[in-house]
Amino acid sequence: MSDYFACRYKVAINQGLVSGQKAVPAENLDYEVEYRGRAIAMVLEKYPAFKKTDRLELAIGPHQKQESVVGQIVLTVDNLQCHLDGLEVLKKTPRSRSTYAPILCAKFLATPSKHEKRRLAFSAILIEKLLGSLPTIGRIVHGDTFKFTKVHLKKEIQEVSDAIQGIQAIDRSVDCQSYFRLNRHCTECQYSVFCKEKARRIDHLSLIGGIGEKEIKDLNAKGIFTVTQLAHTFRPRRTASNNTTVKHNHALRAKAILDDKIYVVQCGMLPTAKAYVYLDVEGMPDLDFYYLVGLVVVTNGKKQYHQFWADTWHDQEQVWSAFLGVIRSLDEFVLFHYGKYDSQYLSEMERRYGCESTTSEQLRKSAMNVLSLIYGKIYFPTYSNTLKEIAAFTEFKWTEAKASGQQSIIWRKRWELTHKDEDKEVLLQYNRDDCTALEKVVSVLHGIGNQDEGSLSKVTSVEEIKLTSTYKFGTTDYCVPEFDYINKCAYFDYQRNKISLSRESRNRIFKAVRHQRQRRTYRVNKTVVLRPPTRCISCGSDSLYKHGRYKKTVLDLKFSTFGVRRHVVRYVATRMRCRSCKKVFLSDMFLKIRSRYGHDFSSWVIYQHVAMRQSLKKVAEVLDGLFGYSVSMGSLAHIKRAMANKYASTYQLLVRRIKNGDLVHVDETAVSIKGNKAYIWVFTNHDEVVYFYSDSREGQLLKDVLHKFKGVLISDFYSAYDSIDCRQQKCLIHL
Repeated sequence: MSDYFACRYKVAINQGLVSGQKAVPAENLDYEVEYRGRAIAMVLEKYPAFKKTDRLELAIGPHQKQESVVGQIVLTVDNLQCHLDGLEVLKKTPRSRSTYAPILCAKFLATPSKHEKRRLAFSAILIEKLLGSLPTIGRIVHGDTFKFTKVHLKKEIQEVSDAIQGIQAIDRSVDCQSYFRLNRHCTECQYSVFCKEKARRIDHLSLIGGIGEKEIKDLNAKGIFTVTQLAHTFRPRRTASNNTTVKHNHALRAKAILDDKIYVVQCGMLPTAKAYVYLDVEGMPDLDFYYLVGLVVVTNGKKQYHQFWADTWHDQEQVWSAFLGVIRSLDEFVLFHYGKYDSQYLSEMERRYGCESTTSEQLRKSAMNVLSLIYGKIYFPTYSNTLKEIAAFTEFKWTEAKASGQQSIIWRKRWELTHKDEDKEVLLQYNRDDCTALEKVVSVLHGIGNQDEGSLSKVTSVEEIKLTSTYKFGTTDYCVPEFDYINKCAYFDYQRNKISLSRESRNRIFKAVRHQRQRRTYRVNKTVVLRPPTRCISCGSDSLYKHGRYKKTVLDLKFSTFGVRRHVVRYVATRMRCRSCKKVFLSDMFLKIRSRYGHDFSSWVIYQHVAMRQSLKKVAEVLDGLFGYSVSMGSLAHIKRAMANKYASTYQLLVRRIKNGDLVHVDETAVSIKGNKAYIWVFTNHDEVVYFYSDSREGQLLKDVLHKFKGVLISDFYSAYDSIDCRQQKCLIHL
């Protein structure tokens, strides 16, 4: 049952639906058997009502168990089977049905885990089928002190009931390969070697550490099933200059694996100091017990190893004191560690046992998590960012090939049972290897940051990646090299036979096309002949005569109920000359036509640019495509400025109405303009809305806009709003 929640593919293997698998026996069975024996002995000693049984098998009865027992108990119902370490009778009366509580020994866990609770819930379901009563509570023996804890099973029973149906669905499933994927359970599974070999053989996406099941399904829906396919989907994304969030890119990791290169997104210089300290802590996470602290101190090229061992929980204070003694002996140092477990050790020990303020401050400033320098910034050609994989890439090898954090817990528990020196030495060597591996990884990061030539053979910046187009065929790889030469010769013949133009002819054609575009003419829809002046604008004489004819063409749009169409208007004016003063002049109406573009045309451009959020380049393309107008970017920018100047008075009118109103809502938001951070302020009431641009978030803009405002200001809790001398109300959403 526990396998269903951990890995459904493992359920299929155990049911015989997958062939060819090879199981590797677990190494933690010896201390589990020893712990179970001690736990059972404790129960018998503390609770005399329990009886010991070597093996008790319960199958379909019906019958009732009338006494509490501990030992090996097997529950079997149809094709379901469960193993328990005890069964307690909670209520036993002649007239009522007995109720039971299943018992499990949970190894060395400080608190009962979800896994043990589900095992108890599964046994409760079988007990109901066998003995006719559904247990709602269970007992778990756990921890070094063999604590006897009661747990409630109502929630877990529902989960397990659904899981039983899921297991039956797997049994009826035709294709069990859809369940195949690597996950966290692989570190303690007996089929891990078989599954990892299969995953590498088929290049499965779950090889990449940190990729979730949902993301794998999304990629499968896009037709991406392998790491190689995922690598070809990588496309670099431009990040904003003010964006400090670093995200991990699975596609870039896949590309690093495919190309066997180190890809650098962001890399800084590592700090330098007189001494470099490499820290690694071994512990029991479930017990908050840190039993081994290892240090490698490198000073002037000389290396020193320090290891501090704790036999029991109470020895941790001595280990902490010894660690601080080494730290105090160093003047200037950088403390490297890998992952958050070591930093948790530093903060937890300081909380428990204390530390001088100077030493504590020095530790905080000098501690550097190497994983944070790698995650999302440097992509090694490894499937994950674990220290073991990255150090293995640098050709470092652990003394024990199967060494891991999970394995170290097994070694520690074995030592606690045997207290043999060889078992302790295995842990000490593993700790030394971790410190040395960390030193190796840091040296590689030093080389990347300093751009050492010896470290750059496989290092490439993401900006230097040359991407192939997804819409073109790739370069053809010929089995015979001569075919490539033949193909190039054939292509040369093809080019030679094509009709081509010389450079001079081509330039003439381009110039003609460019000149033609500039001289584009439009069919005139309406001609307006302006009435000429009847008196001289200078002397007032009416003795005038015609002195030429002028035309202006205005490109405009005409709006109707059902659409918009192009509308070109030509204005014709007669230039007049005064016989008295010889003054030459035109009609005032003709002189007022300064722009080549009409008001409706300009209004449509501003609407598309502001309301529809289209760039001026896109607006120009739409004008050409829909209306046949060829408008330059400079002309559109001029229209933008002209319309802003035209409606400046309207803008100021809206500002005055807001200032003279009874209330105003104010808020600001940050924007990025050409990589620089700026702010847009909005002022609104029930009728008007006004926007202001500001380079900063300072409150001076508020004082200028709301000077002498006597209404109610509604805002959030930004302190700049408090500087306005008026009645204020905080937005209800922010309360």
